Amino acid sequence: MRHFKRILVGLLLLVLIGLPVHTQTARKKSTGQLRERGLVNSYEKGASDGMSIRILLETDRLTPVRASRVFKTGERIRIEFKNNFDGYAYIVNVTPGGKKRVLFPHGSETDNRIVANHAYSQSLTFDDEKGTETLEVIMSRVPIPVLHVAINKLNGELNDSQSAAVAQSTSPREKPTAAVEGGIDVRESSSSIATEDGPAIASRGLTIVAGKQKGENIAIATAADSGGTKIGDKEARSFVIRLRHN
Repeated sequence: MRHFKRILVGLLLLVLIGLPVHTQTARKKSTGQLRERGLVNSYEKGASDGMSIRILLETDRLTPVRASRVFKTGERIRIEFKNNFDGYAYIVNVTPGGKKRVLFPHGSETDNRIVANHAYSQSLTFDDEKGTETLEVIMSRVPIPVLHVAINKLNGELNDSQSAAVAQSTSPREKPTAAVEGGIDVRESSSSIATEDGPAIASRGLTIVAGKQKGENIAIATAADSGGTKIGDKEARSFVIRLRHN
C-alpha cells in the first residue's frame, strides 16, 4: 500500500511539474497564431502591403502543390498571385545552372503593372535541366529599371551585368519563414537591386503566413525604413520560392 502511495505521489508530482511547461508552450503557440491572424487582417484591410501567392500543378485540373513534392521533366505549374496595392510585380527565374530571366512578365506581355486585388498568373514548365529552380518574387510601387530593360530588350534574359545588379542570396537560412503547402520552401530573400537613378532598392521586412485558401501563402510587409508596413517608392520586397526537380 505504501509502495502504491509513493507511485501515486510521484505521478502527481510529474503532472504538476509538467503543467507549467505545457501551458507555456500553448501560450507561445497561441501568441504566434494571434500574430499571424493580426497580420492577415492587416493585409486584408490594406493596412499592410503584401502579396497572396499559390503554386498549382497543371494537369486536367489545378491542384495546390505539396511542400514535399519533387517535380519531373515535363510537369507544368501555375503561379497565381495578387497584390493588395497598385504597383509592379516581377518573377525572376534562376535555373539550376544559374541563368536568370524574368519569368513575369514574359513573351508578348511586357506590362507588369499590378492592380490591387486583381489576380494574375504565370506558368512554368520543367525542362531537362535537373536541380533546384529558384523563383524570386519581387513587388514594388515603381518600376525597377534594370528588370524593365531585360523585359523590353532582351526577351527576359539577364546578361552578366544585369545578373550582378540583381544580387540574389541563395544561401539557405536556418529554416524557412513558413511551412509551405503549395510553395515548396518559401523563404525571405536578402537580395538587393541596384537602380540607375536612385539609391539601391533593398529587399527585406517580410513575414510569410498561411492564407485562408488551400495552398495559399501571404507575404506581408512587416517593417520599413519609416517603421511602418507600407512599401515605399525607393524600396521593394521580395521572397524566394525553391522548387526541387529530379
